[in-house]
Amino acid sequence: MSLNSLASTRVAREAEARGKGHALGSSSEDAVGPKEEDVQNALSALVEYVPAETITLYLATVSSLPVLTAAVPALNALTVYIVFAASTPALFALVYAGKRRAAGESRWPGWRMWPWWPMVAATVAFLAWGLAVPDGPFATTDSGRVLGSLVAIFVSTLLGVLGRFFTPKTA
Repeated sequence: MSLNSLASTRVAREAEARGKGHALGSSSEDAVGPKEEDVQNALSALVEYVPAETITLYLATVSSLPVLTAAVPALNALTVYIVFAASTPALFALVYAGKRRAAGESRWPGWRMWPWWPMVAATVAFLAWGLAVPDGPFATTDSGRVLGSLVAIFVSTLLGVLGRFFTPKTA
C-alpha cells in the first residue's frame, strides 16, 4: 500500500469518527456481518503498511548506485538506506497533512491525534523491505538475500496483525 493510501484511510476514518463521513442512508444489511474493509486476505495484510513510494525510489537509487558513487564517492548503500528510512515518516507526514488540508481540516491535529501507528509501521516496513532489495547494504550473499526477504515478509505480516490493535475503531 502506498503512503498516500495510508494517509487517505486515516483522514477518512477521522472524518467518519466526527460524523462527516457517514452515508446518507443505511440498510439493515449494514449491521449483519463484518464490514468489507475489515475482511482482509493474507496478501492485503502483507502489504498494508509497505510504503510503495519510498521502496520504489529506494530500489531505483540502489540500482543506480554504481553510477552515483562514481559521481559522489562518499555515497554508499548504507547511507542511501538510512536516508530513505528517515524519509519515510517525513513523506507520510507531508502526505497526511496535505490530505487533512484537502478535507478542510487543519494540517496538524495535535500530538495526541497524530497517526503515529501508520507512520511508525510504514517506517518499520521500509526498514524490513529495504533489506530484501538486491544489492542492498546488508544482504551481500545469497543466504543473506533470502533471509532479508523472509524478514520482510514476516515483519509485514506482523505489522498487519498489530495494526488491528493500534488502529482506532470508527464510530
